[in-house]
Formats: sequence, C-alpha cells, structure tokens
Amino acid sequence: MDDELRRLLEGLHEQVKAELENKSAIDHQAQATERLKQAELARIRRLDQIVERYANLGELIKDTEQTTRELIQKVDGLIDVFQRSILSESSVQEWHEDFSEQITEIKYILLLILSNNQKEKEQVRKRLEKNLLKQQYENLEILKEQEAQFGGMAPLHLLNQIKNIEIEIGNLEQE
Repeated sequence: MDDELRRLLEGLHEQVKAELENKSAIDHQAQATERLKQAELARIRRLDQIVERYANLGELIKDTEQTTRELIQKVDGLIDVFQRSILSESSVQEWHEDFSEQITEIKYILLLILSNNQKEKEQVRKRLEKNLLKQQYENLEILKEQEAQFGGMAPLHLLNQIKNIEIEIGNLEQE
C-alpha cells in the first residue's frame, strides 16, 4: 500500500507540477499579450496625435487664407481712403494709378498662390503676363523717346536696355 500511495502522491505531484507549469505559461502569454496591447495602444495614441497635428495644420492653412483675404480687404480699404483724401494733384493721380496696378498684381499673385483651381491659376497667370507685357511696351516707349533725344548717338547702356526689353517682349508674346 505504501508503494501505491507513493505512486499516487507522485502522480498527483506531477499533475500539480504540470498545472503550475501550464499556469506559468499562461501567465507569460497573458503578460506578453498585455505588452502587445500596451504597445498597440501607444501606437494608436501616436496616430491620434499625428491626425490631430494634420487637422491643426489644415486649420492653420485656413486661418492663413482667411488672414490673407482680410489683408487684401484692408488694403482695398486703405486705397479707397487714399483716393478720397489726396488725389487732387495730377502727379499724385499718376502715382496712384501705378500703385493701384501694382496692388492689383499683388492680389492676383496672392490668388494664384492660394487657389487650388488650376483653371483659375492659369487665368491669373495669363492676366499677369498681359500686364507685364503692357508694362514692357510702356518701358520700351520711354526708352525709345530717350534714344531719339540723342539723335543717333545714344549711349550703349540705353541701347542695351532697349534690346533687353525687346527680347523680353518677344519672349512674353511667344508664351
């Protein structure tokens, strides 16, 4: 009987030992699963932060666009005030016309930068090129008048300026 009891106890001991090893393996798996779960939660938090940053960036871009549009409106308002208050002299009027054209070109450039519409960008680009071409023709006219004053003895730098503007006009007309 002692042998039988001893074998029975050894069998129980082996079963308990196997159960403890099984429990230990399950605990290790549970710990590994928990570590994986924590790692995945950390990744999810990082992805949430990235998404939030991109959302904030989108808001910043919208704010910048809005600020730019508000700035354009303020410049337009200043131009109106300027027109009403000091546009009595002819020299000031000429300066104002040039300044207004430059402000208009700046507005077109800002619209070109802000626009996501390719067709609108192309229209603005063409308009800017048209304005530039007009300005180049005016510059050429002034330089040719200066050349005429020299009666065929114009300085080299003046002739070079005329040639450069003619080349620029040719390039703009080809586009």
